[in-house]
Amino acid sequence: ALERCREALTLARKLGRPFPLCSAYSGVCTVYRDRGEVAALEEAAHELRVLADEHGFGLWREEGTYWRAWCLVKKGSVEEGLNEVQRSLAARRAVGLAGGGALFDAFEAYRKLRRFDEALALLDQTTWSPRFSSPVRRVRGELQLEAGRCSEREAEDLFRDAIQIARSEEAR
Repeated sequence: ALERCREALTLARKLGRPFPLCSAYSGVCTVYRDRGEVAALEEAAHELRVLADEHGFGLWREEGTYWRAWCLVKKGSVEEGLNEVQRSLAARRAVGLAGGGALFDAFEAYRKLRRFDEALALLDQTTWSPRFSSPVRRVRGELQLEAGRCSEREAEDLFRDAIQIARSEEAR
């Protein structure tokens, strides 16, 4: 995946068109996140933000900001990272975009800060698309268990539901 993203970056640079280049940076950021390559992600996010600023691409800038926030959380600046994630999510919502998978990174930050009430409130206030049914149940179980709001048995039931949903989605 990383090789393909790098190829996309190279091709987008050759085309000299900023929008496809932003898209390629977005893809490479996702791969770096999945690989846990924080320094490389931070650099790519910076390039995405600079390019987006130069060309007035507000949504791409917010994506770069979001990735920067993710890096802050991973590097231990959890409060600062969470503040940026929240600002980025608010900007996305203002133009009609859902938080989607980005919200799961906010939950990780809330968990590190032991701010379970806020995490659970965000989980409850968000309208989730069906593709997030399984991870939402898993996160709810993790948060409630860690906050002492449910028994291990109740959390286990949520985890089993999450697994069952994920398996049924794979079968489609």
